[in-house]
Amino acid sequence: MPYTTRLEHFDGFFEGEGNRTDIPNEFFDVLIPREPLSVIKVVGAIIRHSIGFQAKHGRRRQQVALSYQHIQNYARVSSRSDLAKAIRVALERRYIIRLEEGV
Repeated sequence: MPYTTRLEHFDGFFEGEGNRTDIPNEFFDVLIPREPLSVIKVVGAIIRHSIGFQAKHGRRRQQVALSYQHIQNYARVSSRSDLAKAIRVALERRYIIRLEEGV
């Protein structure tokens, strides 16, 4: 069965090359029980585009450049102010680190 992002075609989880995203245990143990959904979605989006992406030869990204708009679209956070607050909380609690200030 091929990977799908469409709910009507989802038939359970399965493992196969290209179908896995590495997620740190702390995401489930610390973040999910304690944080609002907007923070969980933002951190999850950043994980998916950084360490969750495996390049050729098994290397994983440690850094990723994402725009507000990209995070907002991927995480499906409708309000820019909610997105800004979620990013601010994630930074303050050190779930994510900003290496370079954007514009």
